[in-house]
Amino acid sequence: MMRFAKASAAGLTLANAEYVADAAQQPDVTGGALKLAYSDCGDGATHGKFTSLSPTSVTLGNKTPLKGKGTINENIQAATYEVEAKALFVTVFKHSGDACKAESIKLPAGAGTIDMHGFKCPLAKGDVELDLDLNLAGSIPAQLARLTIDLKAKTNTGDKALCAQIKTSPVNAKASTGGLALTDAMNVADADQQPEVTGGALKLAYSDCGDAATHGKFTSLSPTSVSLGNKTPLKGKGTIDENIQAATYEVDAKALFVTVFKHSGDACKAESIKLPAGAGTIDMHGFKCPLAKGDVELDLDLNLAGSIPAQLARLTIDLKAKTNTGDKALCAQIKTSPTTEVNQEVVV
Repeated sequence: MMRFAKASAAGLTLANAEYVADAAQQPDVTGGALKLAYSDCGDGATHGKFTSLSPTSVTLGNKTPLKGKGTINENIQAATYEVEAKALFVTVFKHSGDACKAESIKLPAGAGTIDMHGFKCPLAKGDVELDLDLNLAGSIPAQLARLTIDLKAKTNTGDKALCAQIKTSPVNAKASTGGLALTDAMNVADADQQPEVTGGALKLAYSDCGDAATHGKFTSLSPTSVSLGNKTPLKGKGTIDENIQAATYEVDAKALFVTVFKHSGDACKAESIKLPAGAGTIDMHGFKCPLAKGDVELDLDLNLAGSIPAQLARLTIDLKAKTNTGDKALCAQIKTSPTTEVNQEVVV
């Protein structure tokens, strides 16, 4: 029996979101192939045009040489590039480098590597070609089966050189029983069918993740649920075993083992942090530094949008703080998940 939480018809229910973002139920896509659909994304100011990509499919577990072709309307001495990959409107991978040099790029979550051969610079006006090898693991996180990838190149003078957009999607291929079939992955990573979670609430489960070298211990978080579309004040409490003059923090949020959000800052200062994909903001009040040995408290306001990308309904968030001397200060892990607020029941 499947229970559905109340939500508006404009988006997914929070209960449905478990099928999009639950790493325990849907960790990997195993075997099969991915289709590659390309398009040029340049504008009137772009000096080049992307014209072809071959082949138009890649197989999991294999190395696939890819060849991208295009044209440029002027000579280009040197260039840089940036690649950004999004799943359900959230950036899961971003990298930049020298477009004229060979480079091996590691994909997130052990999904594989991209070996860039680099352009043969300087580039003469006319036809250009970029060769690379895509080495995909035999199993990849389900959300990486359907991506929108933007590849942009700039000249050494800052002009737009080329812009290509590549969309990956599952091929109807047989998969091993060790993981999800690629066809099943559509239910996990298809932004068109499952774009947003609307309404309802998220549970917050916390734990301390410090070790013997950590000076503090995270002891409580309240409240333990937050509502979409509302501002929720959160209070985290803990203890530290020494005085701390100042501290920095880093927050890393993962969905299906892939980082979808990362931020660092001064733990002693107030700061407003924008969440990805318009999901909302976190208003950090900051610690009251210097911190005296004993009890400590961190207050923040979580402002969630009424609708969020489905993969953001179930996250593992690591919050780590370091002292000004580089020691570990505190470590907290927070896991979000849909509540079991029930509106109706449907037997499946």
